[in-house]
Amino acid sequence: MQTDYVANRKGANICMLISSCDAYSDIWPAMSQTMAAHWPDCPFPRFLMSNYDKAPAGFTTLAIGPDISWSANLIRGLEMIDHDYVLLSVDDLLLTRKVDTHRLLESVCRAQRAKVAALQLVTYENLWRRMGKWDDGSAIRIPVGGIYRATAVFTLWDRRQLLKVLNPLENAWQFEYCASDRLDADSDVLVAVHNHFTFVNAIVKGKVTRSAYRLCEQKHYPLSASRPVMTAKESCAYGFLLLRASTFRFVPPGCRRAVKSAIQRAAFTVRELAGRRGIQSNNSGANRA
Repeated sequence: MQTDYVANRKGANICMLISSCDAYSDIWPAMSQTMAAHWPDCPFPRFLMSNYDKAPAGFTTLAIGPDISWSANLIRGLEMIDHDYVLLSVDDLLLTRKVDTHRLLESVCRAQRAKVAALQLVTYENLWRRMGKWDDGSAIRIPVGGIYRATAVFTLWDRRQLLKVLNPLENAWQFEYCASDRLDADSDVLVAVHNHFTFVNAIVKGKVTRSAYRLCEQKHYPLSASRPVMTAKESCAYGFLLLRASTFRFVPPGCRRAVKSAIQRAAFTVRELAGRRGIQSNNSGANRA
């Protein structure tokens, strides 16, 4: 019954859209198989964006043509579909746990009825789940000024709102940071308090993460041998970045942009001072010579 509501109610139809390009086609089979294993009862039509290549099993191909930029590609993909809401995600996220479709649909239906701009279905905000509660407490509002109000990771978007905030010059990381500012102040952006999707990130800076490599080996998911796997050193550096991001979650959501800006300004000042001291040191050495 919930599925019929989402799929058939006029003005509330949803599709799933995986943003990708042919350069990442080697990860599509593994992604497709994790979807089949952990979300076999997905009630939405599923599309995968490519340049020219055919989408893997379980997905309809959206061949958008030449690769321009992540955002420009997404704009073309969104213009090729007519669904009111889009469950947006990216190609290199491999599911590791079964999706509770009934629970997901309950959250989705509430968000549709409230006409929210976006509902993030992956959460890291357990610490702040009592702040800004929305509706029955199944989600919290991300305040204006909060960073990453816009995201491409398992997020239900009002398609018109998403098109409105996309800048065709931006890559995915720029979109998530800059589009947050372009969302209207009166646009409700929510993050679920329940993690609807559990996954590993398969590719970072063009290389397969070690966790994704182990997962594919254990579950016999196909993985191209042509793409390099992260070294232990690179994996440690990536782990440090994740740890730093997790630490940042202790800052209240509405204060994160100000805190991040202050840290960036301090880091810039430190680099400037270090550079000046280096120049002075070199000049002193030259004078002594």
